[in-house]
Amino acid sequence: MEDIQKKKNGQPLILAAIIAIFIVVVLGLNSIKHQNVAGLEELKNSYPIISADLSPLGEPYNNIPGLPCTLFIDKQGKVKAMLIGAVEPKLAIAIIESDKAPLQVINPRQLINTHSYGKMAPDFVVTDINGNTHELSKLRGKEVMITFWATWCKYCRLEMPDLIKMRKEIPTEKLEMLSISNESERTIKNFVENPYI
Repeated sequence: MEDIQKKKNGQPLILAAIIAIFIVVVLGLNSIKHQNVAGLEELKNSYPIISADLSPLGEPYNNIPGLPCTLFIDKQGKVKAMLIGAVEPKLAIAIIESDKAPLQVINPRQLINTHSYGKMAPDFVVTDINGNTHELSKLRGKEVMITFWATWCKYCRLEMPDLIKMRKEIPTEKLEMLSISNESERTIKNFVENPYI
């Protein structure tokens, strides 16, 4: 009888221990899931983040083969290169500093074939999440780097610290950076306020 009583008394302790372990595991997994990407606390003020659908403008904006995708436009407003995948700063700087338009070969695995090379990039006017307006044709005289991304895209998020670093190292007089997603402005703002992966 005593053994049965001891077992009954021990059950709440075992249950409490199991619940405690469960809570610790869930919180641990949650902290891993919501680990903040290094450097993203500066995201909102680093470069213009835009919600826009540019597909009605045609090539090359409606021919994004995947995300992230980066379009480079030269000082004359001509399409210089389009790359698929996260762009390393060294690669981006090599393209920016290249005088070739269209750019022929830098990284064949990432370089996208497009009929737009050497042609004028269609003009557009967009408003960023801070309410500032950006008109492509008014950026002539600067190299322009347009990154197409989405909040759900893992590699888009992983390249953001590199984009922030580039923004710090290259003056806006030399390079203009725009980051465009076709998601809603609310979705983008929520992500920027809480940039987790």
